[in-house]
Amino acid sequence: MANILQHQKYVALKALRADCYGGHHDIFEREILSKILEVSRHSSHQCRNYVSHLLEQFTHTGPNGDHACLAFDVLGHHLDFQIAKYEDGKLPVRAVKTIARQLLLALDFLHRECGIIHTDLKPTNILLELENKSRTIAHYLSEVPARTDSQRGVTTPLREAIPTSLVSETKSLHVRLIDFGVEKGNRAAHFFDKQGNLLRIPDLRPTCLERLVNGTTKPFLKPIDMPEAEVPIFVDFLEGVIEIDPGSRKPAAELLQHEWIHGPDVIVRFATLGRAILRREKAETEVAAMKYISHTSSIPVPEVFGSRICWASPYIVMSFLKGVPLSQILKDPSTKERPVLNPQISDWSLKRAYHEMAAIMLELSKYRFDSIGSLGGDETGFFIARRPLTFNMNELMASANLPEEVFPSHTFRSATDYFQALATQHLFHLRLQQRNAVIDEDDCRKKFNARCLFLNIAKNLCVEYPEGPFRLYCDDFRPSNVLIDLDTLRVSGVIDWEF
Repeated sequence: MANILQHQKYVALKALRADCYGGHHDIFEREILSKILEVSRHSSHQCRNYVSHLLEQFTHTGPNGDHACLAFDVLGHHLDFQIAKYEDGKLPVRAVKTIARQLLLALDFLHRECGIIHTDLKPTNILLELENKSRTIAHYLSEVPARTDSQRGVTTPLREAIPTSLVSETKSLHVRLIDFGVEKGNRAAHFFDKQGNLLRIPDLRPTCLERLVNGTTKPFLKPIDMPEAEVPIFVDFLEGVIEIDPGSRKPAAELLQHEWIHGPDVIVRFATLGRAILRREKAETEVAAMKYISHTSSIPVPEVFGSRICWASPYIVMSFLKGVPLSQILKDPSTKERPVLNPQISDWSLKRAYHEMAAIMLELSKYRFDSIGSLGGDETGFFIARRPLTFNMNELMASANLPEEVFPSHTFRSATDYFQALATQHLFHLRLQQRNAVIDEDDCRKKFNARCLFLNIAKNLCVEYPEGPFRLYCDDFRPSNVLIDLDTLRVSGVIDWEF
């Protein structure tokens, strides 16, 4: 790192070897960077800032000759450093998409605006922007001992002062493309693997991208955060990137429109005012449930991109799933009111519908918990975090004006205790609903006796496994929340996981 005194600005300094200019090793990096800088000053291309720009240049004469010195903005770690921080050596898929999109935008700017091809594109030449550059530089300067006349230079590397948060924890992920020297070399004929074995490239067996992305052994296992349905889309994207024939290789502008990099259509789901009472709790529960199911099961659910609270309501940003509600396929088209089963539906279609619903129920039954409640999660994983939020609780508060205080505020370790709490809700409903709860004194007595009997039954309802394990259950699981792909007649998504 160096300080440009006339501008009072710290920069990253790159000194080229003396033989990089003036001989057969010329790499022309200075000329390429000057061209990029000139074009950038007059360009309106939206992503010219994804390329690292030359700030200053000068020549330093040393004992080995003249060195071209180039000054750039201070940036963070390269991608190889980030990759090494993950146990399986794989960045999160969402971060990879962001990085790939920004790189394609940078390459599109270089190709179309500058007429330049980057000949050394690799993880070590892709740097992350610092989230707080001034703080990082100040920390670095405080760690480096003050220079004296006897010191030839600062030995503390800048990388030790750069924050090392994971890309998945970075609030705003931005990359910069560096190293524009023209690379010269020979085509490799062999290489050493990680075990030190010399492998000859002509002797290697051909394979397919599907095996490399979705193989059966490490390091070719499918990333856990990539849905199975996304694998062929990702493979198609890679084929366009690594095509050897330049005439068949897709340009950056075309790859930016690819389904994998462009991203899915999204929807913003708001908790409706008046219909949903505990709106923040409802949104938090739904986010946790969808994330858990997405990470642990094969059930297709919307991908959650974020959840926040605005002036109107809590909201969730999630992927849009294509499909037709199963209820729309099963219902009688001549009925305009409450849907009823179409009497003309074939036995095969009905069996297919039951099969798809049963498959989802069986998948949900695989997951067991030691208490009853709603899901939550943090960096350590998923767990039962809060009280069970049910559809009935919401309806009683919305329609019968029952106060929140009459409902449980904790999780349950026993099914018997939970059943008693549910039975008690019926008593509160009878006592607290102000209008249309009873017709007369006799009707009130009958309803009160029925609820007392129900409470007594609930105490002895679960005697075999009162303390679990407890299964995953959705209180709003119904055909209208199951989406069907009409081309394959398979489930394309299951939505509405708030209860």
